[in-house]
Amino acid sequence: MLTFNEAQFARLQELRHADFHARLQAHLERGFAARCRELGPTAVAKSVADGVRLAGQYGAESERDICKFIESFYMLHFDLGRPELAAWVAAVLASTDLDPGAKIAHVHATMKQAFDQRALPAA
Repeated sequence: MLTFNEAQFARLQELRHADFHARLQAHLERGFAARCRELGPTAVAKSVADGVRLAGQYGAESERDICKFIESFYMLHFDLGRPELAAWVAAVLASTDLDPGAKIAHVHATMKQAFDQRALPAA
């Protein structure tokens, strides 16, 4: 049986997180190319790290949920920039009616629709 000591396991976790951050940053740079060029690679990397941390505070655990969370905030802050949307997102994320993944999926779907149509979602 293969076993890892704590230091080896910690190192594997670090590598896994670094790989995820790099993949997520590349994904954002493809999907939000103009905004990411404006921000520069250091700021985008910081937004990824901050987004991963914040997504975790809202209960996001899967890479998919974390990615949707960060994409939602890129759409909200960089392309829509409307305070009423921010208030709506905060209310949905604070809700206890849905599990974290479902809340993030709902926010992402609504933000994507608003982004595509540049329209305010119904509350």
